[in-house]
Amino acid sequence: MLFAPLLFALATPAAHADPAPDPSKGAALLRGCQAEVRLMELPSLSSAEPIDLINGAYCVGYLNGFTAGLTPATAAICTGEDSMAALVRAYVRFMERNPKLLDEDKRVGLRLALQEAYPCPAGTVLPEEPRLRTGVSSGHA
Repeated sequence: MLFAPLLFALATPAAHADPAPDPSKGAALLRGCQAEVRLMELPSLSSAEPIDLINGAYCVGYLNGFTAGLTPATAAICTGEDSMAALVRAYVRFMERNPKLLDEDKRVGLRLALQEAYPCPAGTVLPEEPRLRTGVSSGHA
């Protein structure tokens, strides 16, 4: 009976799984994007590992949100019409070359990766960032 808990722990998949990285760090986003690259290389998603589907969706969702919020004026990133697959691959390549960023906030590595892969061409006139009105309203519409 003493060995029953040990056998149960060894037979449980969680006992063998890598611990999930902090979701705010580059390591978590890289893990998700590496899963997405694996999914892109499959002939059919029917053979995909369920965890890759989850992690890949996390990556694509985060990159979609991040890039939707970019403006050339604030980020000096010009992705043009490149596909999400190209952005994911650019991020994975960059992070694999820059492992020191794995413990940084995931936005840092993603911004640097996209700035390297998609710099705005020289001479690009960047629009001004919209300015928010501040102060007390005069009550006029």
